[in-house]
Amino acid sequence: MLCGLFSAGWAIAVLLPNMTDLPAWPAASVGIFAIVFARAPGRPLIRGFAAFLGVLGLLVGLGKILALWGLLELLG
Repeated sequence: MLCGLFSAGWAIAVLLPNMTDLPAWPAASVGIFAIVFARAPGRPLIRGFAAFLGVLGLLVGLGKILALWGLLELLG
């Protein structure tokens, strides 16, 4: 659950206008950990919510990374 919360929180922080210099890779990598840890035994609602937050962080992180690569490719 903590990995999912961290991933989603970092993804939100990356999207804020005053935090543009934050890297996006922590949201993506911790999102993968949240998805993997959601397979552990435990309460299904908590594991499902953590996996959802992990997927959210993963998508935002990868989107930001791909957007930056695309921007660098256009500039180069």
